[in-house]
Order: sequence, then structure tokens, then C-alpha cells
Amino acid sequence: MSIELHATTSQQKKVQVKTLRSTPGNFRRTIGRLQEDYDLLFAIRLDADYTPLEAIEVPKRIVKKYFGDGRVTWTNTFADDPAVRKITPEELNVF
Repeated sequence: MSIELHATTSQQKKVQVKTLRSTPGNFRRTIGRLQEDYDLLFAIRLDADYTPLEAIEVPKRIVKKYFGDGRVTWTNTFADDPAVRKITPEELNVF
């Protein structure tokens, strides 16, 4: 299951938000193709009961560097790029 939405930051940056829901038998890595009109990708991984596990915030130039206009995959190499902001479960816990 994947959910996509778009948002704008207070600095007027366009954010494309993607969720990846993983289950014990299916650890999702594929984010998919992104629509062109964005400045940042915010991808969040959820567990089977929709609890946030981790997230990444990625500038468009980094997405393009690794995947061009193709399908985006949440790999360790991609997530470990110095320009990628990793967000911990504690930072995601807003409840």
C-alpha cells in the first residue's frame, strides 16, 4: 500500500510525500515514480499497523542524481547520501 500527497513548506518548497507500508512478509523499498512538480521528497516507512518507523527528506537534485526520471527505491546508498535527512521514529512520534 502506498499513499501520495503534496504539500508546501513555510519556505514555499513543494514537498511530495510518499508512504511505504511494510508487513512482516513484505518489506517495501519501492517509492515509485515521482511527479515532476516538487522540491523535496518526504518518504515515510510505516509498519503493518501504520506506526511510523523511519522517514527521509530528500532534495530533488539527489533523487535525480540516483534515479533520473525513473522509479525511486529506498536503498541504503540513497538514504546514506549526505544530503538526505534521516528522521528517526522518535522524531515522527507526534501522538
